[in-house]
Amino acid sequence: MIHDTDFIIYSLGTPPRLRAFRAHDEQSGVDVIRTVYLYENALVTSHGAWLQRSAGFSAWAQVTFERAAVFFHTGFGDRLQLYPAEGERQEIKLPHADGYEAELREFVRCIAAGEPSPIAPPESALETLRMVCQEMESARRREAVDATG
Repeated sequence: MIHDTDFIIYSLGTPPRLRAFRAHDEQSGVDVIRTVYLYENALVTSHGAWLQRSAGFSAWAQVTFERAAVFFHTGFGDRLQLYPAEGERQEIKLPHADGYEAELREFVRCIAAGEPSPIAPPESALETLRMVCQEMESARRREAVDATG
């Protein structure tokens, strides 16, 4: 779920506090985590589940704004579903891209150029990893924790 956490930090910054919940079964390998990021003016949650391998991979996001909601699901293909408060649903076509491939291309480009990435600087990766550790700590302690440090 590190990519989810990274996107949340990129979009909204580090929240003051967070609360994570985890269910894990050693025997089956099923692992589920849900995090509530406690921002002052926004309710943000993320959910990750590693289920039976036969379930395959899927990803989705739902963002609700004051006058519209946006949904993305890998089952929709490369487009967003926009639901305005007034009017009809709209499909927004996205450029076809494989995120993992783009990530690797940027990594190789940086190595070849001998420079850090302006897209994903090391400090950003470190902040994301730190926050994921805070999520794990919150789930372990079963309480909200300070997400800033």
